[in-house]
Amino acid sequence: MLGGIVAWLLAVLLAATGPVTGLSSTGPASPSETDSPLYTLAVDPPSASPAWQGFEPDADGTLVRISIHDGYDGPMLSLSTDGRVVVRGETSVLATRDDFVTWQVSDAALDRALRSLRRVGVLDAEPGAFGEGGVSQYTRSVGVFLGSGGGISGSEESPRFPRLWRAATRLADPASYGDGLVSGPEPWLPDEIALLFHRPDAANPYPMATWPFDEPIAQMAQPAPAGSMGELAVCLRGADAATLFASLPGGVVGVYRWSDGTAVWSARVDVTTPGYRLTGSGCDPA
Repeated sequence: MLGGIVAWLLAVLLAATGPVTGLSSTGPASPSETDSPLYTLAVDPPSASPAWQGFEPDADGTLVRISIHDGYDGPMLSLSTDGRVVVRGETSVLATRDDFVTWQVSDAALDRALRSLRRVGVLDAEPGAFGEGGVSQYTRSVGVFLGSGGGISGSEESPRFPRLWRAATRLADPASYGDGLVSGPEPWLPDEIALLFHRPDAANPYPMATWPFDEPIAQMAQPAPAGSMGELAVCLRGADAATLFASLPGGVVGVYRWSDGTAVWSARVDVTTPGYRLTGSGCDPA
């Protein structure tokens, strides 16, 4: 009899208080049913350093840079955290302004692009896994440079190279991003150009170009970095870089004899692209 009374009291108590918060299959109790839950489920906060398929960016947001060579020719491209793709279609002194293009891709398209490189194995490859990566007139090669530092190279003597080649060349084609292509392709303007000046060599009659600034070269220049082949170095950024880029005769991004009205110097136009800057060019980071 006593057991029956206890069971009846327990049933009444449960009916009055409702299910225990967090343990019911029908969801948590409402505020009117209980003042505070017995426990809450902890939710991990978002990561402060999100990873892009394991790729980590450099200080400017470049995740990966890829250099592709079919013989001595081929494009160089970069992928950045904001979905920007920058391609230099020709990397020799025959390059023109038209060889520099950019486009924007969606987060999903960027994710797919990086996943394709990760599946090939570029993040954990041992040196030589894709070949030696030598550049020659008769072979194909690929270099993959990680924003966080390091990278891999590959060439045709490796049986793993064809997959790397297909993945790299596909990323250089805006059509490969499909409906993930947000905008472009469109012309790309550099934010930084370096010129390393030396006295003209009579044996190399490079074409003439007019220095597009009021200040003479010597006034705008700094001494060339120690160990370089030049005498003076000029680093142009922002609007100045755009001005010189627009002034190039025939749009050729090559080597010129520069006349500033007071002297003639010879220098190559070295364009900084995302993830790529020539060391000792005069535009080295401070």
